[in-house]
Amino acid sequence: MDKKDIVSRFINEVDIGSFVWRYYINTFNEGWMMPEFHHHKAIELIHVIDGHGFMKFGDDVQKLTKNNGLLIMPECEHRFYVDGDHQCTLINLHFVIEETPFDDLADLTGIKLNSHEHRKFAHSEPIGAAMQQIVSELSNKQSSYELGAALRFGQLFVELSRALEIRAPGSAQTGEQLVKKVGEYIDASLSEEISPSTIAEQLHFTSSYLMHIFKDATDMSLMEFVRIKRIEKSKELLSGTELKISAISVKVGIVNAQHFSSLFKKYTNMTPKEYRKMTLLKNNTDTNIYK
Repeated sequence: MDKKDIVSRFINEVDIGSFVWRYYINTFNEGWMMPEFHHHKAIELIHVIDGHGFMKFGDDVQKLTKNNGLLIMPECEHRFYVDGDHQCTLINLHFVIEETPFDDLADLTGIKLNSHEHRKFAHSEPIGAAMQQIVSELSNKQSSYELGAALRFGQLFVELSRALEIRAPGSAQTGEQLVKKVGEYIDASLSEEISPSTIAEQLHFTSSYLMHIFKDATDMSLMEFVRIKRIEKSKELLSGTELKISAISVKVGIVNAQHFSSLFKKYTNMTPKEYRKMTLLKNNTDTNIYK
């Protein structure tokens, strides 16, 4: 069944009153926090209109800024909060697939997601526009509003399909191209603290999804790749500059010199000092000039 037929079936067969579980546009004030983690049977879709907030999934925290979107599948534990300096205005839709003739969201978007997954969208303006129209139809309840909402949901599923395709396995944003983008970000940020969350935020993925795709593409963890990048850069600086070893440690983002030396030896089987001396001897350079 093609997308046109799917949308047509949705409009003709789905009872919007049963399908939509909850909807609102709301501004959350500074410091607001959801009382506890929760999950539900509905799919939750969020679009940030203004300000920013944070959605926490276990140890993974997603920062949501203006025009960011977030899709949360059923059974995914989450908790929303706003920091003490900003407000966050967002649109929220909860809808229940089991109240329709369809088996899951994949029937409506063409992209399969697991029941515990979540996906972040960097630029979700088209999704947000469709959501606003749905909320307007459901709130105002003008003549034929359920048909109007169903039509807008058809538009929403098209936009969701486009957004999810960008993040789907096999797309241009995975595999070799993803590894390249991750490497470029790490190279530019080596002196800073780097975590899966910081990388994922820059590339507009969720950290759990990024780690999964990266592992599939490289057969190594994301943080292992970060450590290798740090060591490779430190080797370059040890052999090509007169910087002290302690300064090199800081430049590659490892502020504890003892930890740097231990990590360096783990990956090279020699200390930074031994590595520098070896490279200087290879180049016939006086080993006393670098201390």
